[in-house]
Amino acid sequence: MLASLPLTAPKVTSISWRRLLAPQGFGVGESVEVLSCEEIQLALDDSGALEGVPFMAEMQPHCGRWSRIARRVDKVYDYDATKMLRRPDSGVVLVGLRRDGANHGVCRYTQIVAAPVPLSCWDVRQDLRPLLAGNVTILAFAAALLAWLLNGEQGFRGRIPFPDATNGGQSRTPADAKNLAFHDQVRVPGSMEIGKTLDAENCNCELRFDREMIRHCHPQHALVSRVDRIIDDVTGRMVRMKTLCILLHDMVATGEFLRYGAQQEYLLWREVWPNSETPRTVEYKG
Repeated sequence: MLASLPLTAPKVTSISWRRLLAPQGFGVGESVEVLSCEEIQLALDDSGALEGVPFMAEMQPHCGRWSRIARRVDKVYDYDATKMLRRPDSGVVLVGLRRDGANHGVCRYTQIVAAPVPLSCWDVRQDLRPLLAGNVTILAFAAALLAWLLNGEQGFRGRIPFPDATNGGQSRTPADAKNLAFHDQVRVPGSMEIGKTLDAENCNCELRFDREMIRHCHPQHALVSRVDRIIDDVTGRMVRMKTLCILLHDMVATGEFLRYGAQQEYLLWREVWPNSETPRTVEYKG
């Protein structure tokens, strides 16, 4: 849940090198209490938002509860025409809190990206903020930096970037429905096998298989749910998908390829990609 809401002081304030370098605001991992609905309402403007972030109905059940800071939101991606990273005034992601969209036919995410200042691609401070805030570890940051340097060299030499999501160049991609059920155990095959179902743009029925998804290939995961509707981040409206997608447990975008953006969105998968490993009971009649 992307939130810019009044929070109480953390239960425990630890002194660390991150605190010394970036003392403002709450730190990742700290426990905080979301204020009551009544207290939050007093802080909202006439549009029902605080610093550009709307207070939505899905947030109300979490008011007055304790949670932990999962990530500090130092940037958001503008899916509209600009296709740029923008820096919000403030915001945090709380552990385990996600809105399900049940109460919305129109998403107000477009308000979040309307106010923040666009970030220049040459501004290296946006790469350091996730590290200083605790969004990523030093090892993850170093690995991403090495991958960035490698891809820079690969691009200069006209070679394939790493990791490579090889596609099969299909003119018509398959969209076979496997009728996977809620909590079915599935195995995500390797990127080479998935690549056989992709067109030249690395898409299957207009859904892109990108580098964020390669890290999740091979292990087993539980099927979370089937997705037939989605919020269009450009228009903010709910639209029905032409081809169903699925969500897989714990498969979220790390933001590594968006300079460690903090949104942690679920990755959408085509049903044709994973292989079911849940045994089926066959009823014989005779």
